[in-house]
Amino acid sequence: MRRVYKYLFIVTIFLNGLSSFISDAQTNEPSLPFPPAYNKLRTDTARMRFLMNTISDSLNSGQLTMVYDMAKEGLRLAEKNQVDTMKGIFYFDLGKAFTYQYSLPDSAIFYYKKVLPYFPDKLRYYNLISMREIMIAFLNSGKKDSAMAYLDSLHARIDTLAISNPRRYSISSVMATAYQYY
Repeated sequence: MRRVYKYLFIVTIFLNGLSSFISDAQTNEPSLPFPPAYNKLRTDTARMRFLMNTISDSLNSGQLTMVYDMAKEGLRLAEKNQVDTMKGIFYFDLGKAFTYQYSLPDSAIFYYKKVLPYFPDKLRYYNLISMREIMIAFLNSGKKDSAMAYLDSLHARIDTLAISNPRRYSISSVMATAYQYY
């Protein structure tokens, strides 16, 4: 009789743990505490926009602790809803997290390269900035040949931009720093 109770007890513990695991797997809420306003939003589109703006604010203010988690959540929502532009933006944000929060240039390069197909126009903001960030990551990891290849590609691209275009100046200044480094 004791054995039966013992087995029933073990089975009950196992089933409770399994039901808890299943309910956690089915929830759509992120596991980390996001700002309360995020959880009040009703649509995935509103949540993606909220995450995009919050990540941008975090990057601009240098508060990077939640960037990776917010970008992963945003990417999950973008993939679920098949919103290609948002996928590219959240891949970019993941690259930023690996660049500035974790200081892992190889991982950053991986994510920045994933941005490029979503913004095929070589003069669009995310394409240009991703190329710039890839070049910088190669510089930081000591891969001179790769950095120079991206530097040359950026040089060809900015030559097509109008002289008054602010992107031309910002990318040129980063390129000048890379040239100076070498």
